[in-house]
Amino acid sequence: MPPRWRLNLERFRSFLAALPKGHRYVFEFREPGWYNQEVYDEMKKYNCAFCIYELAGHQSPLTVTANFVYIRLHGPGPINTRKLFKNATEHLG
Repeated sequence: MPPRWRLNLERFRSFLAALPKGHRYVFEFREPGWYNQEVYDEMKKYNCAFCIYELAGHQSPLTVTANFVYIRLHGPGPINTRKLFKNATEHLG
């Protein structure tokens, strides 16, 4: 979603319902208003993944909404993938 696009649950529901079947979809929310249970529940209905990320000091919630997980690695510099996946698996199960 665009970084400053505010939550509109009805618009999001309509969008999810219009997505073609047979594909995997991931949503990366930058606006914190999207971090809520109603959004997660709608994503679960359509098996859409919530993008887990850390960017500029902001850590998205560690939330699973699909039968797959998407973790986005942002920015320059080395990434300690062992630590990242250890933290993710501890929180996500």
